[in-house]
Amino acid sequence: MNLLDVFSSHEVFALATAIPAGSESESVGRTVIALIAFSAVSVACAMLSLVVVARRWAFIGEGIGHSGFGGAGTAWMLMALVPAWDRAWLPLLFVALFSLGAGLGMGVLSRRGRISGDVAVGIFLVGTVAWGFVGQQIYVQTRGTEPAGFLTLFFGRPERITDAYALAAMSIAIAVTASLLLLKKEIIAYCVDPELAETTGVRVGFVHYLLITLLAVTTIVGLQVVGTLLITALLVLPGATGNLLSRKLPVVTAVAIASGLAGALGGQLIHDALPIVPLGPAFVLVMFVLFILAFIIAKARGLRG
Repeated sequence: MNLLDVFSSHEVFALATAIPAGSESESVGRTVIALIAFSAVSVACAMLSLVVVARRWAFIGEGIGHSGFGGAGTAWMLMALVPAWDRAWLPLLFVALFSLGAGLGMGVLSRRGRISGDVAVGIFLVGTVAWGFVGQQIYVQTRGTEPAGFLTLFFGRPERITDAYALAAMSIAIAVTASLLLLKKEIIAYCVDPELAETTGVRVGFVHYLLITLLAVTTIVGLQVVGTLLITALLVLPGATGNLLSRKLPVVTAVAIASGLAGALGGQLIHDALPIVPLGPAFVLVMFVLFILAFIIAKARGLRG
């Protein structure tokens, strides 16, 4: 059952209800739930990509994603040493804790220029990745096999989207959108010039850590879709595409969201037509093509030098 079949089905309205396991309707339901989850992640990442591009935080998103590997490594060590703790949810818990902690740590180190953002990211990235590989090797040497979820961290497992994940993705999309809309003026001032914004009464510290936290949580959720190797694409390409086509914030925002949603839908269609193409990379490649098209259009219209 592919996406084209889903939209031609008469049972789409009942997809979220209980359906007999193994039925065709269940396959339709899984596809729709996955598409909803991808779309929610796309919207959250697209909204944050405006901040990421404006603040030049692309490396921070990558650092947060890779830091989760250190958390998984810690869980694998514990699972190797205490077999009773060998549970599928334990690495996920530690990935979330390490990613969030690393994001806040990067925010603290880079605040007020004590350490440049790139240096702060590099410190956490190399340390946590090295620690993660230590944990992975301890597990391999102890158990004689790779820990479950090892490759998933790098490449994602979008085909295993659950109802709970879809709900989490929608929740973070709502939280990101609401935060950016409610604090629109403060965030714009912060992105343009944090020091000037602070002198005018903007709560720069609050905005800084709020955005870092939203970026960390969104990255954690997005790892299931594309993994640590490609999560940066979701946080950069939509905003970069929008900035190529306009200088007006509403237009840039609309283009960014449209680019993210097109990636989700287009990636699913490509994967359905060519199952050999992984869903996550297909998702990213669609957005990359849209960026190239936007670049060509911008050049033709003389929007960018």
